[in-house]
Amino acid sequence: MLDIRLLQTLIVLDEERSVTSAARRMGVSQPAMSTTLRRLRDLFQDPLFVRASNGLLPTDTVVDLLKKAREIVRLVDTLEAEKTPFDPKIAEMEIRISASDFALSSILPGLIRKLQNDAPNVRITVAPLVIDTVVDSLENGSLDLTVLPNFLAPDNMQIRRLFEADFIYLMRDGHPLLEEPVTLAALSRCEHLRVVPISVHRANRIEKIFGNAGLNRRVRLTLSNYVSAFEVVRNTDLIMLTPRNIVRELGVGFATCEPPFKLDPIAMSLIWHPRKQNSKSHRWVRDYLAEAVRSAPEAMCPAD
Repeated sequence: MLDIRLLQTLIVLDEERSVTSAARRMGVSQPAMSTTLRRLRDLFQDPLFVRASNGLLPTDTVVDLLKKAREIVRLVDTLEAEKTPFDPKIAEMEIRISASDFALSSILPGLIRKLQNDAPNVRITVAPLVIDTVVDSLENGSLDLTVLPNFLAPDNMQIRRLFEADFIYLMRDGHPLLEEPVTLAALSRCEHLRVVPISVHRANRIEKIFGNAGLNRRVRLTLSNYVSAFEVVRNTDLIMLTPRNIVRELGVGFATCEPPFKLDPIAMSLIWHPRKQNSKSHRWVRDYLAEAVRSAPEAMCPAD
């Protein structure tokens, strides 16, 4: 007989494409997951997943089943959530979230510290942030939440502003820029690093600032994450605009200076699918995450 746990397993196997990873996510042993997969194969009289070079590959039967399976699981989850009060002390759940490394460094430390005390069985899984597929991931339930700059927030999703990030220039200790007043002319003589998508969003405004002064900003390198960017900056003469709240965590080897022009802060928001709006557990997670941000150091500029 088909039950909701089997449908959940089918969905997780499709998302993980690995029996071992699916078992870890479902909180069971690898042999137990293999046994469940055999039950599913017997029920549907189909292999369901076949081995490929990059993991398990779903058969056409699975592809046809998944949309209905996700709808059923979402409906059952909603009904279960509504009939019982949510108690974080005893709740066992996984929160699947995606965000840039900058946003994660801003919210995860405080969130984890609070969860360890208040919700010991609530787990966090961080998925890579893929802008082009984030809406699909929120719609199909493979993501619960994402954190994005407001300018990237999809129109058809629920949004809650979390914090604002203001930016300063970061460079290595002993950088030649520090030997003179930091002016637009001095910055134009440096080579710059930028991180997408935030830096690209600001590029036109910054280029206009330099252009109005008859200067050019020379971007030598564009990267997709801050972790790599910091290592480049630490070991070269490239400079970069970086969120102020990250800088305090970097340690030795860096220097900073204020930009000689005004840049408005970037608003970062929590985003979720409308069907999660009234879920008791999801609402608790959203409120809890916002509280973790409010409890963070002042440099993060939590939103009201």
